[in-house]
Amino acid sequence: MTNSSINAYYKYIDYSIKSNNSFPNNMCDGFSCEIIPEISILDYIKRLFDNILIHYENIEGVILHSIAILNLLQNDTIYLTEYNCYRLILLSLMMASKIYEDIPQFNLSWAIRGGVTLEDLNIMEFHIVNILKFDFNISPQKLLAIHKCIY
Repeated sequence: MTNSSINAYYKYIDYSIKSNNSFPNNMCDGFSCEIIPEISILDYIKRLFDNILIHYENIEGVILHSIAILNLLQNDTIYLTEYNCYRLILLSLMMASKIYEDIPQFNLSWAIRGGVTLEDLNIMEFHIVNILKFDFNISPQKLLAIHKCIY
């Protein structure tokens, strides 16, 4: 696993959260926590990557698609904040890995490692899929632009 890819992903997440500090914590968005988890965002990301079996050659693609998904959500006014970033990171990485993996991990594996219940994870995934209107098609040009921005 490339630490540089994980660090680049973390820097993007951290920058996004700091940029969105002016947005109020919207507890009714379905993704926010009442309390910010004690684990750091970087350690949380590392835990997800360490515990989920993502093939090494797919890590950059999963990261790029995860960021693209987060950007699509932002277009629907779901911004990364310190209250929702853990869940949105979990969901975007899970959904991005489903794009790359022939046999993706079960949602239960993601829920356990992400620290949420399977029911909550499934509900949040359902909401994201509906928000994005089942359209996860991201052009190579957008992926290249994201790659240039984070590396």
